[in-house]
Amino acid sequence: MIMPAIDVINLLKGNVAPKIMISESISSPNSYEIIETKNIGKPDVLSKIVISDCQDVVVLDHDEIKGFDCRNFMIGSCFKGVFKTCDAIFIGVLDDEPYILIMDMKSVNLKNNENVKKMISGDLFIEFLNSFLLKYKDIFSFTEDILSWKRFYAIVHCNVQKRTTSFIPASTDCNNPGYIYLSDQGTIKIRKILGMPII
Repeated sequence: MIMPAIDVINLLKGNVAPKIMISESISSPNSYEIIETKNIGKPDVLSKIVISDCQDVVVLDHDEIKGFDCRNFMIGSCFKGVFKTCDAIFIGVLDDEPYILIMDMKSVNLKNNENVKKMISGDLFIEFLNSFLLKYKDIFSFTEDILSWKRFYAIVHCNVQKRTTSFIPASTDCNNPGYIYLSDQGTIKIRKILGMPII
């Protein structure tokens, strides 16, 4: 029996540690503030962006998820810089279609190789989460395979050099994420990130 996507989201909301979840904005319903603490008070960088019109979603702070760093057990020099965390992972439903958005904020460095590592790291976490829930499906009453959900990858940036390029929405290829320009404290609709029609 296929598990409704909304049930998956509610399951996560009820079981994921609060410190891992990014809470819905108090002042703006259906919006989520992604904050880069180290950039607060600095000029010309992203310290906070707001993703709006999210509706049914759980948003995870990937930086707060510990224990999945390959550097803890892989010590070869070839693994240096392999593991990178992304800023946020959205697991949601939009127009009755489930989706996963792996997203990172960048202020200056837009080196594609570094960004791809962050997208892949988000992928690996989703694969682990799915496997974990399926292994313990009797405990969680989990009967869905979220790896079948459409996955999107996006870098939100404020790099002026990229400002004049065309808007590139989130991609479905982790090796080629979409690049979205947004000024600090800016707001963007989840639909625009995913390349969907704005309602």
